[in-house]
Amino acid sequence: MAANDTETNADAQKEDALSVDSTGLAVSPRSTGNPTDDEAEEPLEEEKTTEMTQYTANTDTKEEGTDIKVEREENAPLLSLQQSDFNSDKAKEFRITGSFKTHWQQYVHQPFVTAKVTTHDGKEEVLHFAEPLAPRRIYVALKIKRLSDVDNVNETYRCRFHIYFDWLLTKQGYLSYVEYQKRSKNKKVEWIPPFAPRYEFLNIVEAHLFEEVDYGIEGPYRVQRIKDFDKNLVGFDPEHAFMCRMRLEVDATFCEELELESFPVDCQDLSVVMREGWGTKRAIFVPELRTKKGKPSDFARVDPSFSVLDEWEFHNSRIEFRSSDPRESRSDTEYFLLTIRFKMRRKYSVYLWNVVLYMFSITLMSLSCFALSNNEIVGERMGLAVTLLLTAVAFQDVVFEELPNVAYLTLLHKYIITSFCFIAGVSVQTACTAIGVIPLFEQEFFDFPGSFSVFVAIFVSYNLYFLIQAGWLRHWESKKLYMDSEELENYVEERKHQFKMAWIADVNQSTFRGLGDRIVSFVDVDPMLQIENEDAARSDSFCRFVCRW
Repeated sequence: MAANDTETNADAQKEDALSVDSTGLAVSPRSTGNPTDDEAEEPLEEEKTTEMTQYTANTDTKEEGTDIKVEREENAPLLSLQQSDFNSDKAKEFRITGSFKTHWQQYVHQPFVTAKVTTHDGKEEVLHFAEPLAPRRIYVALKIKRLSDVDNVNETYRCRFHIYFDWLLTKQGYLSYVEYQKRSKNKKVEWIPPFAPRYEFLNIVEAHLFEEVDYGIEGPYRVQRIKDFDKNLVGFDPEHAFMCRMRLEVDATFCEELELESFPVDCQDLSVVMREGWGTKRAIFVPELRTKKGKPSDFARVDPSFSVLDEWEFHNSRIEFRSSDPRESRSDTEYFLLTIRFKMRRKYSVYLWNVVLYMFSITLMSLSCFALSNNEIVGERMGLAVTLLLTAVAFQDVVFEELPNVAYLTLLHKYIITSFCFIAGVSVQTACTAIGVIPLFEQEFFDFPGSFSVFVAIFVSYNLYFLIQAGWLRHWESKKLYMDSEELENYVEERKHQFKMAWIADVNQSTFRGLGDRIVSFVDVDPMLQIENEDAARSDSFCRFVCRW
């Protein structure tokens, strides 16, 4: 391969910053243009090179009038790995087919090779380097700094955190760094490693801050010995190995579909889902296995000190490393996912004192209508009942503004509607009392104590029912606080239908649409919403529609 003669300004390299693309996925510079499964599975030809023996891009940086130019020597060997190399028999030897439970040590163990090289400090040393054909273990550490702006209506929340990625360099990757250091003359390092993680945030809505943070003059990629890695687990000797480390600073709004059937005694999972874009053949997310005084250190920390969660109790936090289902990918590619889950429990007391208590009082006041038993003031009694009914309606609108337009009734909705129906029942009973043509309504026993006793019993019964129901739903919701992703999918989350439009070899007339068959159409319908009688759906006659329906 010939050396690349294209000159690239250091400022232009900085423009290769992480961005949020039109699909809503936050993607790293390595994955820009590849935000989806299908695009990431079929990289462009020029993106297939993953490991280079030298830093091949010539770089001009200007500082204080000094020009620095990096070039690959003509006689330097160049080795590039293509996509097909990771499907070779040798590459298959490094693949892991078991689960985390049965093959945990293989997942965190980085296959390596040993070679004697001259380090960037000018010393000859025998070092451990990552095996190029083995999936690169990306050791992850993170810290959650703030959670805020949990929005029930828009079903979003905001989170700020930073993530560290550590990975063992290959021999060729480290030699490219050594060569760059020889040429840089102690200026700010703009070296870009041949391999770097591809990360995509799948549930991001808006990125307020996305930045790969510089380590001062060392640039965004720091090459160092991290000596406190657990040698027994990672395999290589951390004291004789150089790792590359980068830090990603994130402040973003994420979406989370809330399960509000039990609102306001509900518990919710607020999650951040990050996917590694290389695929499991080339990269694996694992925890950062560092030690402190010989004991495992914290690779993840959640600091709620600056979080604004007035309505929530932060019950626990969970970090999940898992792989995706290959069947969900068009090319049956498996990806590694890092899921951060914040287990939140709503403080129901906010709604108990501000909503339930007021609704309870308004409903209780409707029983005072029975104290106006004189037929001469039945008009005032009806006015009181209607006024309380309208108050309940107005109060209901205020509560509904706090919740999204869900297609079901929450527990609080049910209580308000039941109270509304109770007040409406009192109004109907008052109207019946005013009617003097029906003998039953004229009897004194009908109004008091007969009707009064019935309404008191109903009032006590339905409030007691909702009290017990709220306690049970709180218990039911609390189970979610200890569930992982798969358990949540089976327990509460509705499985979404994936719409897949395949091309058809034997096309028929129904495939073509439009005037003169100018449209070819490929359709996939959710089985749960499939209309069984399509003739009725296409009927232009109302009578035929009713008959067929």
